[in-house]
Amino acid sequence: MPLTTGLPGHDRAVEDEIEQAVVTSDLCAALRRVPPDQRLAMAYYLEDLTHPVIAEQLGITEQQSRDLIKRARTALRVALLAYHGKSGDPR
Repeated sequence: MPLTTGLPGHDRAVEDEIEQAVVTSDLCAALRRVPPDQRLAMAYYLEDLTHPVIAEQLGITEQQSRDLIKRARTALRVALLAYHGKSGDPR
């Protein structure tokens, strides 16, 4: 529970906005640690592009698109754990 909860002037919306900014900053920092080809494939994937479209955009096969996304997820997980100073199995 945040220290400001229950204090006069406490604004949950402002608190949520700050928390969202921190999460966004953490995610951006972690994404910078993901290899560029994986980062690009993940960006397309997060834009709701399908594997056939991602493959066409990157000049690779659909299976290679799936593999890049899988590796990007793992790399992002590892990067986020490292960013927060935690270790553990990336699976």
